[in-house]
Amino acid sequence: MKTVESKVIIAFVPTGVGTRVGAELASEKQIMSWFVGHARGHTLSGQIERKGIGEWMEKEVLTVVIPKVQADELFDYIFWKADIDQRHGGFMFMTDLKSATPIILQTVNEDMTGK
Repeated sequence: MKTVESKVIIAFVPTGVGTRVGAELASEKQIMSWFVGHARGHTLSGQIERKGIGEWMEKEVLTVVIPKVQADELFDYIFWKADIDQRHGGFMFMTDLKSATPIILQTVNEDMTGK
């Protein structure tokens, strides 16, 4: 089985953003190796922190496995598409994967369906 040097990008973004950016990766960059999960947590920030109470928040977690040769380009693409540079835009990071196996989905055609 063929393996490819790969990286993984993980972005914690506001709800709805991860799904949108993943779909844009698929349509604009033909990157299909992404998925979105959810994370929920508690934070102390700003005026709420001074009152001694916390705030619950939920984020989407966009995870994308990409070939190492495209890593910097796609990190930049996700950063701008997800508005990470905006206040409360989220955060993201990238790290190496030991290995990844590309999976190629075949298109169903008449020969495969028997029709």
